[in-house]
Amino acid sequence: MRLQTLIKNLLNKYDALLVCDIYEDAIGPAGSIGGYWHGLILEMIVIHEDSRCKGIGTKVMKEICKYADEKQYPIYLRPGFKKYTNHRLVRFYKRFGFCLLPKAIVMSRHPKQRKNP
Repeated sequence: MRLQTLIKNLLNKYDALLVCDIYEDAIGPAGSIGGYWHGLILEMIVIHEDSRCKGIGTKVMKEICKYADEKQYPIYLRPGFKKYTNHRLVRFYKRFGFCLLPKAIVMSRHPKQRKNP
């Protein structure tokens, strides 16, 4: 499945999902040679205010994490706006395996390893 298909499916499946802004990109330290890898950048997920705290965000994140695991992609996000970290969102994302990167306000999640058949 392509990322755009996943986003379209999520928006169609969950009426309360207003924004699902994710993109796939090459990620790596600036100036590195061959140090880039593909991953997902999760810019924004917005659930309609009347539908929050009803499990929709959890369902959306599970599907995004499943996609990332299948592709063996890490996911990067910033839990809040600008330089402020939203501690409620940090706790939410930690449930899916995200962790705060040292000295940063960015969180990352690495894919679960594939099981050998």
